[in-house]
Amino acid sequence: MVIVLKSVEMDNNGRVRAAKSKLLDLRPPASVEGLLQFVRDVPDHYSVEEQRLLSESNSGRRLSRAIVMCEKYKPNDSAMSVDGRSTIPHGEAVKNLNETKMTKYTDCLSHAACQERWRVYSTCWARDVHQLDSNMIRNLHTDRVLESLCQLERQSLERCIGGIVTNTAQLSEASQVF
Repeated sequence: MVIVLKSVEMDNNGRVRAAKSKLLDLRPPASVEGLLQFVRDVPDHYSVEEQRLLSESNSGRRLSRAIVMCEKYKPNDSAMSVDGRSTIPHGEAVKNLNETKMTKYTDCLSHAACQERWRVYSTCWARDVHQLDSNMIRNLHTDRVLESLCQLERQSLERCIGGIVTNTAQLSEASQVF
């Protein structure tokens, strides 16, 4: 996503005002590749009984709820790879639409799975963005280092998501032992 800083409105302190909503849209989503891969693998790797046991566990219910809640944002599977990038050639407009949809989907999944850590990350991002002036925004965007903002909070969110997937997978493995 490109920020046009010529149209930025400044307040009396030299801080950006008009482009804030666009900047908030630039927040890097938490990585949910492990979750997406797990969801894709369940039908092929688990029996119907194992899938039932997964869905009855606390972590399984949490994942199921997240997947159902976020279904409306899910991009077309045939056009997306595990990491959310388009796998078939499209025009730029369609590619941007797919990337936007995947960003909304991953953000929804991370919010639904780990609400508290998602809130901490989102609050950090909003707070940090509001402290930037136009030169800082321009430099961060030009240098492509926006992902460094609130990196610890995003990684904490990613660990939470990974932990839920790990717990669910371990529960299924434990049920196979018995």
